[in-house]
Amino acid sequence: MNFSLPHDSIDLSYLLNNQTHVKCMKLRENNYSYAAIARQLGISKSFVIKTLARYSTQTGTNCRSGNPPYGYVRANGILMKQPKEMEIILRILNLYKNQRTAYEIAVVLNHENISPRKAKHWDHSSVKKVLERYKNRFDEVEKFLQESN
Repeated sequence: MNFSLPHDSIDLSYLLNNQTHVKCMKLRENNYSYAAIARQLGISKSFVIKTLARYSTQTGTNCRSGNPPYGYVRANGILMKQPKEMEIILRILNLYKNQRTAYEIAVVLNHENISPRKAKHWDHSSVKKVLERYKNRFDEVEKFLQESN
C-alpha cells in the first residue's frame, strides 16, 4: 500500500485554540444561545455544546441549559444548594424513613401546602425523583441545613 498519496484535509485549527472554551463559557454566562455562540465563534453548535459540557465538568461549573435538579439553583453558571428546597427534601426523606410511600408523601406535602418548584401540587413521580436523588444522602442534606442556619 502506498500511503504517500495526497488527500483532502479538513481544517481543525479551531480545535487547537485552547481559548475557545473560555470564549464559549463567557458567552453562555451572558445568556447567548448555543447557536449564537457558534455563529460568533465560527464553529459548529454541536462543538459548542460538547466544549461547554467538557469544561464545565472539569471546572465544577455547569453551563448547560435547563432546570437544575430540585434542591439546587443556578447562580452565574454554578449549581448551588437552595436552603428552602433542601428543607423540603429533608421533610421528604423523614417521611420516607417513616415508611411512607411516594404517593403518601405527595399527599402530606400537598396537605401542608408545600409547593413544588413549578407544578401546582406534588405528585408521586416528582417525589420519587427527589427520593432517587437524595435517599442515600440524608446526612449531607441535614448537615447543609445545620450549617446554613
